[in-house]
Amino acid sequence: MKQSSMGMTIYYSVQQGTVTIHQCLTDQTDIVLPNQIQGMPVTKIGAYAFSSPEGLSKATGELQLIQLSGELGFQESALPLCGKNLTSIQLPETITQIGDYAFFNCINLQYVSMPGNMQEIGGGAFQNCESLTTIELTNINGQETCLKSIITDIQHEVDVLLHYNNGMYGVPRQAKLTFPQYFEETIENAPARIFEWFARGSGYRYRQCFLDGSINYREYDSLLPVAKAEDNEKTVAKIAMERIRYPYQLSESAQEQYMQYLKEHNRFICQLAIQNDWAECIEFMVQNHLMGPEDVDYAITLANKSQRGEILSFLMDYRHTHFQKQEKSFEL
Repeated sequence: MKQSSMGMTIYYSVQQGTVTIHQCLTDQTDIVLPNQIQGMPVTKIGAYAFSSPEGLSKATGELQLIQLSGELGFQESALPLCGKNLTSIQLPETITQIGDYAFFNCINLQYVSMPGNMQEIGGGAFQNCESLTTIELTNINGQETCLKSIITDIQHEVDVLLHYNNGMYGVPRQAKLTFPQYFEETIENAPARIFEWFARGSGYRYRQCFLDGSINYREYDSLLPVAKAEDNEKTVAKIAMERIRYPYQLSESAQEQYMQYLKEHNRFICQLAIQNDWAECIEFMVQNHLMGPEDVDYAITLANKSQRGEILSFLMDYRHTHFQKQEKSFEL
C-alpha cells in the first residue's frame, strides 16, 4: 500500500520517549502511519483514536501536533480520519499497543497491517469493523501472535496473511488463513428456565485454534470436515487453496485432504477464479494436475466468455502442450 501523498496532521502525546497517536486529520482514506515522530518511536494507538472525532477527548498526557506534508502538501479541508472514513491502514513496525475501541465502528475499514508480535490489543479495538476482510501480520518472531485478540471482535469471514521470520537463510515464511463467519444465537429453554447459547457456522471453532497465543495449525486443518458441513463452498475452497499455496506447518495428511477437496471441486474453483480474475489460482490447479482435459476445456470456455485474456492464453497454451490430440496412423 502506498503512503498518503496528501499530507496528514497527527495529534499525539509523549510518554517516556515514545509516541501515542490519538487522532489523524487527512483527506485520504488509506494511510500509512510513520514509524517515528520527532525522532521518537510510535508505539501506541490511543483509545478511540480512529473511532470518532470525540476520541481526542480520551487522550491522556499533553497533546502535541505535527503536520506531515505529502507531495501535494497539507490540505486545509482535512477532517478527522475516523469511523466510516477509514478504509485501510498500515501501522508501523514500532507499534506495541492498540488502545480500547481504537477502531470501533470503522465500518468501511477493509484492510489493516500491523506487526504480528503486538504486546497488547485493547477491548473492542476492532468491534463493528464489518467490512474488515483482510488482516496482514508482519515481522513475526517465534510463534506467538496478536491474532486471537483481533479476530475475537470479528464474527464475519476474514482472511489473514502472516509473515514469520523463521524461514531458511532469513527468508520470511508465509501462511494465509481464512476464518469463516459464525453467528451467535440464544434460545430459551423454558422447562429448565435457562437460556442456551449456540454458535452457527464453523467460524467459532476456527477461532479457538490457538495455544498460548500461537496458532494451532494442526487443529485448524482438522476442521475441514466441519467447514464442509457448515459453510458455503466458496469459503471452503478458499481455506483449502490457501493452505496448499502457503503450506506453513502443513502436515502430509492435511495436504492430502486439501488436495482431494480441490480435485473434487475443481470446476467450482475454476468458476470462482475466473470470476475474480485469479490467474495464479488457475495456474496452480493445472500445474498440480488437479484438472483433466475436459476440465481445462471447461475453464477455457468460461475464460473466453468472461474475457479473461491472461487466463485464457495460459489455459490454451497448457492444453496445447499437455493434451494435444494424437493423429491416428495406419499401417498397410
